[in-house]
Amino acid sequence: MKRKVYTAWIYAVSIIYFIIGIIVVENLVKSHSDTLEQEAKQEFVDRFLLVRSKIESSIFSDSYIANSLATILSADPDFGVGNFEELAKTSITKARYLRNISLAQGYDLTHVYPLAGNEKALGFNFKQSPSQFKTVEKARRTKSVVIAGPLTLVQGGKAIIARYPIFDDFPINNSFWGQVSVVLSIENIFRESGLEQLSSTYEVALKGLDGEGERGEVFWGIGDTFDKPDVISSIELPGGNWVMAAKNNKTHDAFHINSIHIYRILGHLVVLLTFISIVFLIRSYHLAREASIYDELTTLPNRRYGFQLLNNLNQNRRTQAPYAVIVIDLNGFKAVNDNHGHAAGDYVLKKISNMLVSSLRSTDICCRLGGDEFLIVLPRTESAAIVKNIVCKLKRNLSALKLQFNHQDLYISMSAGYAFYPGDSTEIEALLRKADHQMYQDKQQVRETQLST
Repeated sequence: MKRKVYTAWIYAVSIIYFIIGIIVVENLVKSHSDTLEQEAKQEFVDRFLLVRSKIESSIFSDSYIANSLATILSADPDFGVGNFEELAKTSITKARYLRNISLAQGYDLTHVYPLAGNEKALGFNFKQSPSQFKTVEKARRTKSVVIAGPLTLVQGGKAIIARYPIFDDFPINNSFWGQVSVVLSIENIFRESGLEQLSSTYEVALKGLDGEGERGEVFWGIGDTFDKPDVISSIELPGGNWVMAAKNNKTHDAFHINSIHIYRILGHLVVLLTFISIVFLIRSYHLAREASIYDELTTLPNRRYGFQLLNNLNQNRRTQAPYAVIVIDLNGFKAVNDNHGHAAGDYVLKKISNMLVSSLRSTDICCRLGGDEFLIVLPRTESAAIVKNIVCKLKRNLSALKLQFNHQDLYISMSAGYAFYPGDSTEIEALLRKADHQMYQDKQQVRETQLST
């Protein structure tokens, strides 16, 4: 019964251990996954903000190059027109994305630098293009720089244009003279800022055509990106702004997935190996314990266990429960060993041990003291009649026990003596001496009986 309870307890503890282990591992895996997710989100945001910053700084740095030229033309239009090429050449060498600088008198484009490749633009009247005329008029009306585009140029390619209005009645600025425009290659800006690469990984969109911000049209990506974007920011421009938004629709890459799988596998391996180690430790402890208190040959409790049991019974002063001890010594065992070998002796000890245990009550304990000596402890027993009946039963069962080794019958009998606690003594040594004395008297009677026959 105890063994079944112990086994059930072991199974229950093992199941609880594995449940807790799995929960801990899965929580660690989730934490690891959340960390990777957070790192991926942070990388996404960092890349987004870096691209936004590069676009903004590139446009500002190149578009304001024309500011000094516009100032000269406002102060002295004739000087500015006469020296336009030299002034434009000086300005354009400082720029990175600037394609050309143009000058318009009124609404007609009269000068372009460099001229090569931009010949088609000369003579262009902005009123012919409603979209461009709108930004020219906005610059005139607001009397400040305005960003136009991105748009398709007459001479080909996509660009943004920073338009600086020029008035010939500075500082009143009511008499519109014309404008200076700097054309920036938006394709190069977007490519070198990393927008193209960012868009290949995430869903990115820009809106705010002509610097109109939230009100402007989408000119990069799709409009749906602005519905609940993961990150959104404004790109400030001279005289306006764009709105940049992105969604992180990127699925987990192979590294993320493999990392989670490896983390989970390692975690469960640690749980399993830890469990196996604990099992081995417990098993080793039990084996060591059994080796110290159990007889290896008969599996009965050994001498050490027997004396520990008697000490425990004696120290239980609260209950002072009586008990009896029986000391048994086998007759004829030495002859079996001498005549048939130790294997036969081991066989006899095992058979007799099993007989003794099966003949006793479930509360009685049988120990092997060593050699062919046994100790039986009968808890809560103080009746000599009961003990005599048990001794007689053991002798009868031994007589009925068929001992045969290598087809040869073996003849073994037993001698037994007993004593009572506390009736005969409260000291273990004295108790055992009395039981030994009775056992030797019984052995002597057996010898005398054998001699008489």
